[in-house]
Parts: sequence; C-alpha cells; structure tokens
Amino acid sequence: IGLDLHAKALYLEQSPSRRALILTADLLGFTERISNTLAQRALAKHGLARHQIFFFASHTHSGPAVLDRLTLSVADSPAFHAEAEAYTAALIDKLDQLMARALAKTEPVTLASGWTSAPFAINRRVEHRAAQPDAEEGAQLVAEEHEAEQRGQVAHPENLRQQAVGERHRAQPD
Repeated sequence: IGLDLHAKALYLEQSPSRRALILTADLLGFTERISNTLAQRALAKHGLARHQIFFFASHTHSGPAVLDRLTLSVADSPAFHAEAEAYTAALIDKLDQLMARALAKTEPVTLASGWTSAPFAINRRVEHRAAQPDAEEGAQLVAEEHEAEQRGQVAHPENLRQQAVGERHRAQPD
C-alpha cells in the first residue's frame, strides 16, 4: 500500500430521538454487506437505527477490494477472495470502533449551513479549452473581488444563484 487510507466519523445529537452518525472512508464505496453489518452493530450497541447512519466514500479507484464485490480488480482466485475477505472483516471492525469513539466523544456545537451552486459541468470525454479573460479584465475582476471582500460583501452576487463566478469565462469545447 503506497498511501494510508482514512476513515472519519461524526456523531450529531439534538435530542435522543434526533441523532445521526456520518461515516466516511477512502473506499470505492460501501457495500451492502459492510453498511448492513455496521448498521446492525450500531443498533445493538448504541441504539442507532439504520436511517440515522449515513455512509460516504471518496470513491477512490486505488483502494482495496471489499466484499461483497466492490472492486475494480479482475482477479478471481481463492487467494484474492481470502485477502478481500480478511480486509473486509478488519475494515468492519475498525469502522465499528470508530463509531464507538465518535459516540463516546460528544460536545456541544452550533451548526450552520449555506447554499450555492456551480451550474457548470464538463464532459471528461470531450477535449475542452478554457476561455481565459485577458490580463486587463482579469485584473479588474480581482480588484472588484478584493474591494468587496474588504467591505464584507460579495463582488458579483448575481453569480451566486444562477451562475458560477466567472461564468463568462466558462470553458468551451472546440
């Protein structure tokens, strides 16, 4: 393994009936086997129902294989299955321990949320060239943003709802 993989847990509780556990890990994804096993353990040990647990994966294509069958490997040998089985079992145990630590370490917090959008998308299978502002226009945009920031404002508020800032410089396909 070239780089460490990470997992994190965040437990939120507003009241005994309003609780949530968020688990995230550097995996291609969480299999039904992993999420169901962890949900069963969370219910038995901590009284958390399945709808109170959220699983997120970084969707790395370089992570280990987990069972039941979330892998990009074409290997199909007894050795491969034994290794994947051992890793999956160890992963479930480590995530179970992580859940317990998150639930044991609570403290009051204030949560806030916001909303914005970035209504641009690029098809990775089509070559794109980004249209760049000329130097004068780019300098003007930076100056406007800096001045607005000094006043505690947003330079281009019209861009926060329907457009990304710099919309007029969106990448265009050839």
